[in-house]
Amino acid sequence: MNQLFVQKEILPHVILMPNVGGRTALWQEIEGRRRNTPARILISIFHTDDLETSFLHVCGEYRWEICKTVQGGRWNDVTDPSLTSEYTDYLQFFKKNHYLSDEQKKS
Repeated sequence: MNQLFVQKEILPHVILMPNVGGRTALWQEIEGRRRNTPARILISIFHTDDLETSFLHVCGEYRWEICKTVQGGRWNDVTDPSLTSEYTDYLQFFKKNHYLSDEQKKS
């Protein structure tokens, strides 16, 4: 056995900013070469938008960035299936898809 992958739960740090706002931000998803550092999520104390939608968006952003980091230079290589490679492939061939109508492609 050449490699052994061990899954470890790493919870993010949620940093509450003392302001009013409707945006969340992902700050420093990993630190240096260490892959087991917690992400830092910034959010306003007085959040004006839907909190659940905002957290879903920032978690998706985290998932995208960590996938790109783990995959390295192969993050958009379709032969190595991942979230980022599948989405990149979808975007490249979206307009060429003859199963979709022009109306569906515009929306």
